[in-house]
Amino acid sequence: MPVGRAFSRFPLSAMAVAVLAVSLLLAACYPALGEEPVCPTCGNTGKVECRIHKDAKVPAFQCSCCYECPKGCWGLGWMPCSNKDCISPHKVELAEQFNRLLAERKAWVDSRRAAVEAKVFTDNGKTAGMKAWHVETAHFRFASTIKPRKVRLLSNGAAKTLTFDSHQAMHLYAQRIEEAFAACMKLLDFTGDYKPTVTDKFLLMVWQSVGEQNAASQAFCHSAQPAGASVDGLLYSTHDANDDMYLHHKLVHAIAHLVCDDYGGIVMSFPPWLREAFAQWVEYEVCGELAMVCVGDFDKNVGCPKRRIKSGMKMQVKGKSKDNPPLSAFIDNRVADMTGWHRIKGICVLDWMLNGYSKKVVGPLVAQCKKGYPKVAQETLFKAVLDKTPDQVDELWGSWVLETYPDNENNSEKLTPLPEGM
Repeated sequence: MPVGRAFSRFPLSAMAVAVLAVSLLLAACYPALGEEPVCPTCGNTGKVECRIHKDAKVPAFQCSCCYECPKGCWGLGWMPCSNKDCISPHKVELAEQFNRLLAERKAWVDSRRAAVEAKVFTDNGKTAGMKAWHVETAHFRFASTIKPRKVRLLSNGAAKTLTFDSHQAMHLYAQRIEEAFAACMKLLDFTGDYKPTVTDKFLLMVWQSVGEQNAASQAFCHSAQPAGASVDGLLYSTHDANDDMYLHHKLVHAIAHLVCDDYGGIVMSFPPWLREAFAQWVEYEVCGELAMVCVGDFDKNVGCPKRRIKSGMKMQVKGKSKDNPPLSAFIDNRVADMTGWHRIKGICVLDWMLNGYSKKVVGPLVAQCKKGYPKVAQETLFKAVLDKTPDQVDELWGSWVLETYPDNENNSEKLTPLPEGM
């Protein structure tokens, strides 16, 4: 076949496209004379973004998981270019920076291990050499041998039950504990960066087994407590019962106790109703349900709700129920003498103080009780902060409940949004 006739079978436009494509390919592979080659890995920046922790997905906390289960960037969000032919002028500098940051993280992990595992896993061959995960957020140091778990989360507006490994669970709880702390600051109307009085950050520990928890509570609280142990304003340690909802409630409640114990200084005596109301207001605010109550409290009142407490409280006020005594009748009670309705009323009174009277009274009331109680009567402390006696507070609160609280509260289960990067 003649050559001319063979070429004539291809349209001229198609030939032009093919030639252009080949030209562009050659240009990409062979830069023009005098131009530097472009690294296909980093574009000559010397830095490569991590696909796992890209942009805003970089954790806002330190996590030993990123070091113990290294996947590229160790949680830094970027890596130095690994292309041996890369000629970026920043390559060496960034590699040195990366190694320095990684060394700092390794040193942090070692320091947390010395502070926690070295004190807990020391007794026998079973625990020798065991390691915990460690997270450090803005306000907490959190150590755990947390179990993999089923977690109900809010993802794209829908509730989903997902399976999290221990690494993912640590990231989830790093978010959850800061949410609980934020609710405490909301109740106190505290602006700025709150710092504890006896330590720079609160300590939290969650152990996989009862044996580990006993060892930890003995080491840090000097008393073996399998369910949970604490040091006021400093530490809370507990056992992971593999129920994610229950663990979430325990940590939220405990964080509120730590903050309440710390705010205004740690003291030996503090009104039990106020300490419990503070923790349970935060628990209800974060979780939409009350789960952390002393055994028997709610059994003393048939029909005492753990959800929809606002509409339940309104029914009590409207019906002038005997289960809703005046505030002055129980604010000096011991915890053991508090009923479920006492607790719910305490929560709702704090709710009125925050949302119906003044945002700036809960914190001062806590601080005044730290200074005066029990030598100074709570009636005097109330007058100093709110310019009202407990009975006057009760009257104002009751009117506010009737005007403000719904007849049928619709507070479905509150779910944590799926953390970024998961």
